[in-house]
Amino acid sequence: MKKRLLIISIITIMAVILLPGCQSAGQSLKNAGNTVAEQVESAGNALNQAVEGTAAPNTSYASSVPAHNITLEEAQKIALEHAGFTADQVSRLHTEYEIEHGIPQYDVEFHQGTWEYDYEIHADTGEVLSFSKDD
Repeated sequence: MKKRLLIISIITIMAVILLPGCQSAGQSLKNAGNTVAEQVESAGNALNQAVEGTAAPNTSYASSVPAHNITLEEAQKIALEHAGFTADQVSRLHTEYEIEHGIPQYDVEFHQGTWEYDYEIHADTGEVLSFSKDD
């Protein structure tokens, strides 16, 4: 009986000594988990914005586009008007500047319903060089 009481006492003392350390370690793990969860949520939000076309414009990209008569925003407006939509009626609006066969142009892509639209807009004249509509 004395042996059993001694073992219970030792276990109780060890628990009292170690428990605060375990709680501290547990809190550290919880904080680390929260930080990772916040980073994942932030990355997920950025991805959703990019996919939905609601992300803030990438100014470093925009500043790397040479000066032309037509801006990236104007090219988007030309493509949307040609298709008969406004920016709030479409999703995943994405525009890239490129030079194709020596012609400076904007490649404007967006979705409306189940349809995907792809436009090539001349960066100097604003002319619609080509467009397609795929489901």
